[in-house]
Amino acid sequence: MRTPLTVLASLVHLGEGLAQDVTERRKVLYLNALVMVAIFTYGVYFVFYYSLAADFQAFQNAAIVLAVQGALFIAILLLNHFGLFRLARWAFSINVMSSVIMVMITGQGHYLNLHFYFLMFSGLPLIYSTSRQMSDILILFTLNIALFVLAAIGAFPPSPELYALKTTITNTMRILNIVVSSTILALILYLSEHAIQKSEASLEHLSTIDSLTGLLNRHGLLGRFEDERARCKRNGTYGVLAFFDLDDFKPLNDTYGHAAGDQLLQQVSKRIADSLRDTDVVSRFGGDEFITLICSDDVSEAEAMRHAHIVIEKIETALSLPYDIHGDADTPGDLISYRSSASIGLAPFHGQSQVENVINTADHAMYAIKSDHHKQRE
Repeated sequence: MRTPLTVLASLVHLGEGLAQDVTERRKVLYLNALVMVAIFTYGVYFVFYYSLAADFQAFQNAAIVLAVQGALFIAILLLNHFGLFRLARWAFSINVMSSVIMVMITGQGHYLNLHFYFLMFSGLPLIYSTSRQMSDILILFTLNIALFVLAAIGAFPPSPELYALKTTITNTMRILNIVVSSTILALILYLSEHAIQKSEASLEHLSTIDSLTGLLNRHGLLGRFEDERARCKRNGTYGVLAFFDLDDFKPLNDTYGHAAGDQLLQQVSKRIADSLRDTDVVSRFGGDEFITLICSDDVSEAEAMRHAHIVIEKIETALSLPYDIHGDADTPGDLISYRSSASIGLAPFHGQSQVENVINTADHAMYAIKSDHHKQRE
């Protein structure tokens, strides 16, 4: 059963999957969140204006304007949903501005609205966060200044009936403007900071993940190695780095195409990951090369290597099983049963080890094993 919170969460994510990169995804989420804030804000003011609509025509007009303009925010969500992101941002800006202008023209003038308007408007440039869109920001601020000047010179005189408002109503509206607009500004600043932090976290995550297999990439592995090396230094323990190079990978690529090779890499990645313990680390180092960090609490190199061989035997058994590879685009229905294995070199490390030296040692050990495999086949 969907709750109101889950519905709101789904609305905030409308269009996220169509974003081209992390920056655009952040803008989509941020704009959707702003739309939610705007709908809530318009709802609060609609209720207040509607409660006074029977006695004041200007407030009746304002309630109608907010109801119509508030409904238009749904269209902005739909624009994001269909991937029309830049149009959605412009629609949001224009909708906010036009609703304020309409409220002014239909009777309220600038008497009670400018404070609310400018605080809300001050957050809009935050959805235009790149220098390429500086022209958009300049246009919006130019329109903002123009509206301020027009209001200041009396281009939007308030309805005479507003001068007859009771002091309690006037004070209530001023307090409402201050509270709501300050809340909106705080929400906008919070959303901006939250979006930036989330974007940075996403970028950091993406910079350490291999897009094909979902494993750590070279950069991610180096970071994890430093963490494990520091742990070994603190505890006086040893770990083992295993360097994998797939056998018979090039023939698969040459015969069945790169799509088949990608499938093999994905299946190999899953088999290695499933064979490791939760404390171990696996990464795609590049091409058909993989590196795992077999982490242990062993205080001697010999014990660490013994445990590593147990893990490697499990991985080798998993990798020796046949792989189901689908054919290329020309023969998508074909299913290829393919066998492959891996040459694996091991190198122990401790708290003083340098990652380049450990990788080179494991790499040389792996090539020695691969050479033996070739000799055995000959």
